[in-house]
Amino acid sequence: MTPTDLAWAVALDATFGALLLAAFLLLRRLPSARFVYWRARSTVPQTSFVIENGSAPSVEARQDSYGGPEDETDHPTLLPALPADAACGLFGWVRRVHLLTEDELYREVGLDAVAFIRMHTLGVQLFASVTLMALPVVLPVNWSGQQVLDHTHNTWDARWTMAHVAQRSPSLWVHVGCCWVFTVVTFLLLQHHTKQLVALRLKLLARSQQDVAGYTILVQDIPTSTDINNHQSEDVPDESAPPPPAPDAASPWTRWLGGRKGWRDCAPVHRLTQAGGARHYEVVDFFESLFPGEVVQVVLVPQLADVEAAWRQCTLLRAQYHRERLEAGGRASGRGGHCDLVPVLDTLLQPEHRLQLRLERAEEELSRLRAHAKMRPACTAFVTFRARATAALASQSLCSGDGLAWTTRPAPSWECVLWPNLRLRWWQRRWRAAQVLLGMVLIAVWFMVPVTFVASLTTVKSIDQAAPFLKPLVDHPAVATLLQGYAPSVVLSLFLGLLPNGLLALSRWEGQAVTTSEVAHSASTKYFAVLLLNVFLGSVLTQTIFRQLESFLDHLSLSQILQQLGTYVPSTAAFFLSYVLFRALTVMPLELCQVAPLLSWMCELAALRARGRTVASPPRPKPLAMRYDTAVPMTSFMILVGLVFSCVGPVLLPGVLLYFVLARTVWLHQLTQVYEARAGSDSRGLLWMHMLNHVLLGLFLFHLILMGIFLLKESALTTFLLPLPVASALMYGYFRARFMNAFVYTPICATLQDASHGNVSFDARSYNPPCMRAVHNSGLVPAATCTAYHPI
Repeated sequence: MTPTDLAWAVALDATFGALLLAAFLLLRRLPSARFVYWRARSTVPQTSFVIENGSAPSVEARQDSYGGPEDETDHPTLLPALPADAACGLFGWVRRVHLLTEDELYREVGLDAVAFIRMHTLGVQLFASVTLMALPVVLPVNWSGQQVLDHTHNTWDARWTMAHVAQRSPSLWVHVGCCWVFTVVTFLLLQHHTKQLVALRLKLLARSQQDVAGYTILVQDIPTSTDINNHQSEDVPDESAPPPPAPDAASPWTRWLGGRKGWRDCAPVHRLTQAGGARHYEVVDFFESLFPGEVVQVVLVPQLADVEAAWRQCTLLRAQYHRERLEAGGRASGRGGHCDLVPVLDTLLQPEHRLQLRLERAEEELSRLRAHAKMRPACTAFVTFRARATAALASQSLCSGDGLAWTTRPAPSWECVLWPNLRLRWWQRRWRAAQVLLGMVLIAVWFMVPVTFVASLTTVKSIDQAAPFLKPLVDHPAVATLLQGYAPSVVLSLFLGLLPNGLLALSRWEGQAVTTSEVAHSASTKYFAVLLLNVFLGSVLTQTIFRQLESFLDHLSLSQILQQLGTYVPSTAAFFLSYVLFRALTVMPLELCQVAPLLSWMCELAALRARGRTVASPPRPKPLAMRYDTAVPMTSFMILVGLVFSCVGPVLLPGVLLYFVLARTVWLHQLTQVYEARAGSDSRGLLWMHMLNHVLLGLFLFHLILMGIFLLKESALTTFLLPLPVASALMYGYFRARFMNAFVYTPICATLQDASHGNVSFDARSYNPPCMRAVHNSGLVPAATCTAYHPI
């Protein structure tokens, strides 16, 4: 890649980014596109528009509420209210998002969003300080080197990398010192932000006294019954068994809690149960023996395979039924008095009547399957206690001598539970994890093909070798500049876009995750592994692996691997610089534009206009959840690239700093205006630990690559770098030992800080799967027939 190629690539990136930004600033003010760009504010009614016969949407002021798909009256769709920054000019939103405090950000989008933005803040702070140190110190040393470059590094971009520094040069002291300084700065920033996030999490946990999940634990791998004879087979408790102790019984745990006011000081609460058999009473007795008088309810998770299929069918039929009822209103108004002649025949011929009959049969079948599923509980249960401190203690305790039975953990919020994964036992989860590992190996091998193709686009010579028939086209200067400077970043981004949905489905099927946030974390780890192995190491080692595979395997050793890394990392500096600028100048404005949701919404509006009549309620776009499974690994990958090239090629650092400045602004806007982060669940800050692990892995790789370059330089200063990989490993152990449990569990101190415990009212059916809940708005099946609980 020549300087001209890189300059044209930057110019194209800046041009496309400016056009996309201008389109975003104009489109976000259009009434018809307001649902796309202020989707998170769509619950605030202000104005409405009606789509009439082929005409453009007309804006009308309305004060009534939104008429949803269940409403039989015609109400126009209400637009979300314009935020306050809309009156402050085109860029008023930039100022607004940067003035948000962390408390306001948490109230709007959750603690995971706070952790995600904090990682971008860390990136800005880290690379601002590293850039100020590296550019005036490291870059002149690299440029003034006297090394005679071979054919591998005889390019213009290699002159500002460590490849230009002479063998055994005394100036390598500068790189050793800067490496130590950058490592210390990274460690101090990580510790500072982690401490602040832990303090924020504890403060928020102390406030959340009304959260049902704080009083509940998730129990997995419940063993099969070995003492069923102690209980009666019918769904009533054994009257011969001694009654459980009263809530005010003086158990050691209750005495330790002292005089705190809570559920245990109220009237005795009936334990709620499912109609499922003896296993429920085994779970009750097990936890009553450990925490006497503290158990409020036990909810067994049923087997849901057949119920979910029937429930999805009922949901589809119910949506069709409501749509036909709305359509029937328009048809009835156009027929006049014709339907009064033969009302019975007219009713039987109506599509909504046939759908009503199908829906009634489907809901009857669903009720039968629900009753059958309640008699087949899985190996998982949700146990609710009277006090949060009791739940916190139970979730962190080894409840049984068998480490594979009665495993407990804090219960997630019921909105984000993955119910199919709760039926799996430990050996099923391990077997699926082994299969997913094999699948990831195959994905990594397959993805080397597009990475090799992208690497072949970086030079005209490699393009001629890979595709000789393109030689007449490639010889044209403009085409060669476009292919070498811009095409590799675009092609690589397109191939990377094929992975996230597949990795998300793979993580969901794996069974280890029981919440949507855990699925996103698992998918982000897999995606980061692909970025690290295929994109970074693959692009670095493509030449040596595919051209010198036999000699590489013959001399395979740690020093050989480090030397290969040190040889080829500097030669990829120009490619990664163009890729970082492409992500900063083109992908970030593209994220603001929301092209796919905008096109989908416009197609829906066009389809409604094509009907040639007044549309009462155009469908509102579905809320979008933040895709942490793609945003988190890309952020971690940018930190890895910046750390690796901080000493190897400091010219990349301004591009990385620009990326984090733009990305922080864009994600603040998207999280507060477009995405509903809570719709994708919130892990209460655990996302930070996953990002921290990625950063520490990138720091470890930075140390190894720098050691490889020093081995090539045959410098005695390599010994001063040996403690750095060990320090990275010790830092990982330090952060995991000190902070990991604070994010996974609820510290008991957070449950005892606020003495104003009141009675916490909660829905006893909170942890009932959606397919087992009654539908109250259908009017076809009474809600009482679907109730899954009754008091003992």
